Amino acid sequence: MLNGGLLRIRESLHNIKRSEQNAAHYILANPDEVIRLSIKELAERSESSQAAIIRRAGDW
Repeated sequence: MLNGGLLRIRESLHNIKRSEQNAAHYILANPDEVIRLSIKELAERSESSQAAIIRRAGDW
């Protein structure tokens, strides 16, 4: 299940905004860590915004 989600993120990289790409790259590089992070923590660590993460969460 997790690998399917990572594949969807990887496939969407070329179609998303830069701020969303930051979050996507962070998720792909740190999948085991990300599952324990809040949206706020993920935004801070990926140098993205909470809004960018929330925007994409439903698509991934």
